[in-house]
This record gives sequence, C-alpha cells and structure tokens, in this order.
Amino acid sequence: MTGTFDVLITVEDGLHIVELADADGRRHVHQAARDLQERRDRGREALTSRERAAFKHFVLGGMAEELRLRISQAVRLVKDMNTSLRSITTSHGIGVRLRWQLSEQAAHPLARIRELLSHDTRVLRADQQDELIELLKSRVEERYRADPQAGYTAHLRDALDYRSWHTLNAVITGPEPGRERS
Repeated sequence: MTGTFDVLITVEDGLHIVELADADGRRHVHQAARDLQERRDRGREALTSRERAAFKHFVLGGMAEELRLRISQAVRLVKDMNTSLRSITTSHGIGVRLRWQLSEQAAHPLARIRELLSHDTRVLRADQQDELIELLKSRVEERYRADPQAGYTAHLRDALDYRSWHTLNAVITGPEPGRERS
C-alpha cells in the first residue's frame, strides 16, 4: 500500500482531520478503507473467475476425459481377466474372480465423481460439469489441508489417482455353482 495514498492532515476548530488522497481524490480514512475492501473483493472475484476458467479448461479439457478413459480401461481389464479366469479351476472346481469396486471409505463424493466420469465430459450438462469440477477441486483442497507442505503436484496426484479410489479383491468361487467367498 506504500505510495497508494498521500496522507493529508488538517486541523479545523481544534479537530485533527486525517484524509487520504490518491488519483481518485480525497476521502476520509473509513471511506478509503471501504474502497480498498471493495477493490480487494473485486480482485478476488476476478482471480477466482480466472482460476475457475483455467481449472475448468484443465479438468474438462483433458484430465477428466483421461480419468474417464483410464477407469473404463480398468473396468474392461478386470472384466477380461474374469472372463479368462472363469475357465481356470482346480480339479475340485474351485476358481477365482476379481472384484474391483470403490473403496469403503470412498463414500458419496467419489461415487458421484465416478458416476459423472462414466459419461464423456463433452456431453455433460453445465450443472454436471460444475459439479464435477467442484468435487475434484474439493479433493485437491482436502489434500492441501492435510499436508500444505507437499506441493500442488503431490496434491493433484493424490486427489486424482483413481486407483486409490478402488479396491481389488480376489473372490474364491465354487466348487458349487454360484458359491463365492472373499
């Protein structure tokens, strides 16, 4: 703030009056403080708007679609592995299959992210795009709050690692048809 205002002090009827002057004119200290708060708020809104536009472009323009493709590949891989494993059993008819699902601690937010990512991001409605951005942004912010020293790259990596959202379990099948044990 140095150099932003000139301090003008006058004395009228024994009362000291302090005013601040800048390119916009003279004003009392309380008015200058209000103006500064308004400038600060407008600056924050502009920054938030720019950040949001950049984040939206980053999220929807590439990262979300990449996440969607990777999750789809993982689902297909598990399905293909289970297809192969179906024909492999012991002489007693015992086999194995894999179950890849959201982790128990992956409650509503991750389930909703995965649901939104099940669609091509280009066909999501604007409200769904906003919701996806907010959910992903919240995950990054959670990581930041947990470890502010880790750095943004680490926060992004941890928040967006879809593999950590899931568990992979082997399920023993047979020998009777339909029998399963974890």
